[in-house]
Amino acid sequence: MVADLQLFAVHAQDAALRILAPSVVDPNVPALTPRELEVLRWTMEGKTAWEVGNLLGITERTAALHVNNATHKLGCSTSTRRSCARCAWDCCADRREREM
Repeated sequence: MVADLQLFAVHAQDAALRILAPSVVDPNVPALTPRELEVLRWTMEGKTAWEVGNLLGITERTAALHVNNATHKLGCSTSTRRSCARCAWDCCADRREREM
């Protein structure tokens, strides 16, 4: 019974979000993958690619690749990884809010 109610609540919330806050995708803002967003968040917190890789169960090279892809998609020009992550995070903040 509780599981049924929980499932209903999830679907009701999803339907309400679709109706009340329709997502308008801005074609000028490139879409980042969930993994790119996750890696950016950790990088913004000051984690190195090696630390991010350990946290997410991926290699250091893969973590660096996700940061590079995200910053390239968003056109960040700084050379410091943490500043790039912050720049990318700020650039896609509006998109994240619309998707929630």
